[in-house]
Parts: sequence; C-alpha cells; structure tokens
Amino acid sequence: MPAVAAASMDESGGATSSENGHYTPQNLPGVYQLPRSLGEMQTPSMVCIAWGSGNKLRLSFLQHSVPAARSNTGTEGAERGNGNGASQSGGGAAVIEIELGGRAALGLDAVEDAEKRRIAYGSLPAFALLQNKRKMLQQAKEFSGMLPDDWWEHVLEYSYNISNLLAPTSTTSMGLQLDKKSRKEKQEQTLLRAVWELTEIFFVDKHVTSWIPEKLVDWLTVYDRALARTEPTVQTKLVALQHKLPNIQFPEDDADYWEGACSALAVGWLDIVIKFLRMHGSYRLDQIDNRQAWEKWRSQVAKLDNSMFWSECNHHGTLLGLKKLLQILLGNVDALITATCHWIELLVAHFLYIVPFSMVAGEILSIARKCKQLKHVSGNENLRELLLAIISNDTEIVLAECSQLFGPWMMAHVVELLTAKSTHAQALLLEERSALGSISLEELHRVIYAQVLSSHHLTWQLSPTYLASCPKQGCGLLENVLLKQPVSGNSRLFLKVLDISRLYDLGVVGTALSRVVGIHNWKHGRRGTGIMWLQQARDDLRLAAIANQLADSVTTFRTDDIESFQHLEGLLDLLDSEVRSAQGLSFLHRYRDFKNSLHEIREYRSSDLCNPKVTVAGRHAADCLLQLLKPGASPLRFWLSILHDSVDLLEWPQQVLLNEVETTTLMTYLQELKLAEARGDVEAVNALSSEQAKQQLDRVRLALALNLGRAILQS
Repeated sequence: MPAVAAASMDESGGATSSENGHYTPQNLPGVYQLPRSLGEMQTPSMVCIAWGSGNKLRLSFLQHSVPAARSNTGTEGAERGNGNGASQSGGGAAVIEIELGGRAALGLDAVEDAEKRRIAYGSLPAFALLQNKRKMLQQAKEFSGMLPDDWWEHVLEYSYNISNLLAPTSTTSMGLQLDKKSRKEKQEQTLLRAVWELTEIFFVDKHVTSWIPEKLVDWLTVYDRALARTEPTVQTKLVALQHKLPNIQFPEDDADYWEGACSALAVGWLDIVIKFLRMHGSYRLDQIDNRQAWEKWRSQVAKLDNSMFWSECNHHGTLLGLKKLLQILLGNVDALITATCHWIELLVAHFLYIVPFSMVAGEILSIARKCKQLKHVSGNENLRELLLAIISNDTEIVLAECSQLFGPWMMAHVVELLTAKSTHAQALLLEERSALGSISLEELHRVIYAQVLSSHHLTWQLSPTYLASCPKQGCGLLENVLLKQPVSGNSRLFLKVLDISRLYDLGVVGTALSRVVGIHNWKHGRRGTGIMWLQQARDDLRLAAIANQLADSVTTFRTDDIESFQHLEGLLDLLDSEVRSAQGLSFLHRYRDFKNSLHEIREYRSSDLCNPKVTVAGRHAADCLLQLLKPGASPLRFWLSILHDSVDLLEWPQQVLLNEVETTTLMTYLQELKLAEARGDVEAVNALSSEQAKQQLDRVRLALALNLGRAILQS
C-alpha cells in the first residue's frame, strides 16, 4: 500500500506530517502503541483504515520489524523507542485516531449546520402565520389567484420577523469564540440578511418609494461590511483610517484623512463626516454642533465655491480637502467616483447629489448598470447581478441568482417578498406550468426546500408545514415523507408522525403506520401494544389471526402457570369482538376453572390421598369438564385437548367420578371429532394430524373404556 499522504490536518486536528511526507505516530494524539514487536510474525508492513466512534477515523500501522541480531542499531535503537518496547527500527504496531474536521473536538465543526437549523426552525412560525392569513383571505372571499392590494402589509410583517431571525450572533451556542470557519458562516448569514432587506425595500414596502435614497443610506450603513467580502468598500477604507488617525497629531496634513471624509460624505454618512471635521486642528466647540448646521451649510454650498473663505485659508491640505467635499456636495461625477468604492455606493451618491431618485425611477436600471461598469472589479459576479436585479425589480434574475448564492431556504421564503406588490411577479410565480407538472414556481421551490428538510432527522418535522402549502403535489409528498419515517422501533417518533397525520387529515398514513408498529410490537413480544395499534389500524384480518393464535395457545399452559393464563386472558380481553370466532371469553373462563380444579387435585393428592377434599375437588373438576363440553361451549379444535386433560379424572383410583351417562357423553364428543376428520373438517384434521395427537387419542379411548366399565359395575 502506498505511503500515507503528507497532507496534515489543521492546527487543532492533531495529525501532522514529517519532513519525508509520512505521518509520525509518535507525535499524534490518540495513539495506542502495542507492547510487543510484530517482527516474529513475518507479516508485511500495512496500514488498516476503519471508522472509530463518532467522527474519528482509526488508522492501524503494522510495520514489519527487523530481527535484533541483524539490526545495525542494536540496543541503541531500543533505547530510542517509545517506552513500550517497540523501537523505531524494530517495527511494531500503532493505532491512531484522527478527528475528522479538526475542530469537532471543540464542538465547532457543527456550527454551520446548527446555524442553518436555527434559521430553519425560526422561520417556520413566520411562514406558517403568513400562509394562514392567505388561507383566511381565500375563505373570506372569492380568490381569483391574484393577491389583494393590501397583501404587502402582511408580507412586510413577515419580512421583519425573518430579518430579525437572520441577525448574526457573536458566539456559538456553547459560548465559544468564533473561529475562521464560523466567522465566514456569520458573514454569509449577514450577506443573506442584506439581500433580504434590500429585496424588502424594492419589492415589498410601498411606503419607502419616495425616500429610497435615505433607505439605501441606512442599508449601506449596516451592510457595507458584508459587501466588503467580495470587493473593497467605503467601510473598509474607514476602518483602516480608524486605526491610523489617532496616532496623527494633525490629521488635516494627511491626504487619507480628506479621502475618508469625502468617501463618507459621498454615501451620505454625515455623522461620520462631522466626526472627521471635528478632528481638524482648527476645530472649535461652537462649530458643527448638530446636523441642522450641516444641512444649512449644505444648502449654501454653491455660494461657498466662490467665497472669500478660500483666500483666507492658509493651510493647503485643508483647502484641497474642503474643495473635494464641496465637489461631492455639488454632484461632481469624478469626485463621486473617486470617493466611492462599491458600485452601490456610487449609485447612492448619484441619488443624493446628482439627480433625486423620484426623477429617475424609471431609468434606475440604466443608472445602476452605468455605476456597475464604472466600479467593475473582479469579485463575486453573481452577487453584483443579484443586487442589480433587486434594485431594478427584475424578478427572474433575482430568482436565478438567489438560487445560486443562497440555496433552497432563500428560494422558499423570498417568493413571498417578490409577489407582495408586483402583479408581474405574481403572474410569473403563481401561474401553473405544464412543464413543471402543473405546479407553479412558488410550489416548486417549497417542494424542493421541503425535500431538503425531510432528508435530515433533525429537520424532517418542519417539512409538513411547507408541503401543506403546496396545493398540487404537497399532499402526496407529505404522505411519502411520513411513511418513510423509521417508526417501528421509536415510539416517540411514531406518536409525532401520528399527530402530524391527524393534523393534516391523512388517515391513510396513520392507519398504515399503526399497522406497521402493531406488527413490530407483536413480533418483539409486546403483544398488548401490538394488538392496540392493530386495532387503531382496523386490521381485522390480522386481529382475527391473532385471536385464533391466542386461543390455540390456551391448551399449552401448564395447570400451575396461572399468571400466564391470566395474561392470555387480558390479551383476549383486548381483542374483544375479534375473539368471537373462538367462542369468546366464556370458553376461556370455563377452561381456566377446569385447569384450576386439576391444579388443586394435584396439590391435595401430593399431600394425602385419603383427604376428603380430594374427592370434592375431583367432582368439581368433573363438573367443569362437563360445562366445557356442552353444545357450542368449546371450539371443535380444542376437544381433543380437553378430553386428554380429563384422563386424570377418568382414571381416578378411589372412586368413579363420571357416571355411565357422563362417560357416554364424552365418548360421543370423541366420535364426533373422528367423524369431522372423516368429513375433511379443517379444524378436526389439524387437531388430529400430528403423531402426538394420535397418541393422545389412543389414551383417551382407553381411559373412557375403562371408566365406562367401572361406571357400569358400580351402577
């Protein structure tokens, strides 16, 4: 086998590699050195790989050893061994356990999956509430397929709930600081929230149409850091300045100071601009004390360009910096391009300082494309196309890019935002398509997400809510999801699946699973539970077979095994109507009394044969026997067993317990049993077919003949 590859695990995983490209077991954690050398076994060196417990991979190294007499190192090599008798040159064996993923030992390996499950569980109530509101609207009035005009208000509330759910957390559930992988997941989650809220601005909220630039400024304030994942932004520039400026005595002498102020002004972060200007060496406390003063100054920007102030400013850096700020306020395109980094920042600056958004609402796509071209850098092209599609209300592109970037969860939930106020999006997403099996795109994305949820044992219970909202294929797929659950050996899971099937009126699923669980419990000895669930499944065929099986087992109990007999009586009592084919519980009660009487006789006879109680008990047993053999009291298949149990009474040594008439009655039953066999009666044939049954039949005949003779002589 080739040598193990030299690729090492990460710093916390434990596996390292030596300089020659081989693992060094002595330096690995989880190593078990075998105490004796394997050189005498003459086995070739090999590596065995097997799974260990949990997420561990177990590697076993078996090295062919060199005999000590031929070893050049002699005892010196043994002294350099690991202390367990296996030297480096003498071979040996070691078992190494490697934690796959490295951080699994710290619990950080599952951060991503746990975070996705948190979002999946948290988004379910908001989605279900919105679907219930839609259902109520459909029931309240005729629903033509298009959503009502005020539907966007319900979607906006739904969007707020999802947005709050997507807020990133700073630590894991165990309180550990995030590592690089976890921080990346948080950044992806923040980017997901950024796209979600931008979609809300342009597709849902009708109230923000007149002040979209201000909303974009607020959006950039929160999510400019998320955009910095793929390309530089103003936020990254300001963060770099944040660490630099406190160490500079006169910031106005630094060109980066004015560049940062210009960038913040370009994207409308006026508070940051004020903080920058307060750092200027000539700043006094009575200057720029509030935003109202800043707004007043902004309204007089045009006058400032020709003001006498410039001739009085004797600081060249301040003069150039302030002129750059004025150019931004005047809407100078070159100044805005220089001050901004991301194309969305340039777009926001365009709406703030060049043309108001209300005047170019119909041309926003062309303006956004121009900004994108001016600020084109290598990065995530899918993200740029998605942001551009959201701003231009291009539903098709939004769907395509969201599918590429965020997967099934986003697709299943963002559809509600896209259809909130756009009739075009409603027609696109709610229209049934023959190419998709007569379902809509909305239902398709919900079905896909439900399949993702149902594939994991921790999230499958979320899928019914999404499948229930799919009018075409949801019901059938929900049945498949529930029927595939391993409910046989898991009672808690079975009860959960049963509740879900009842909630969605899937009686067929509940019946099928009840049958499966009933059969499983019966086969594994939990007979009472098995009978109960088979009754819930209304499986009359199996219940009748069980009833006959239990009734057939009546004669297998010993006369001293009363507890088992009572247990059998309880099972038959559960079956109720299903045991009518076995003459009901009355036969069982009579047979139990008969067995109890035989048990008392044996106890009395073992102590004293002359005890008068023996005779009384014998007569009572004979009466019980005659009660069992009344017409219609016992099934025909039990006659031979009853007659065989009566042999002790027929061979009673002290006296004759059954008179001539009673003995003749027993002989009549035996004759009817043989005649039924001759007629081909199934019960009779089965009762007399075995060799043991033939021996019992011969013994009963002999006992009846002897007792009949004794009864005739006595009379």
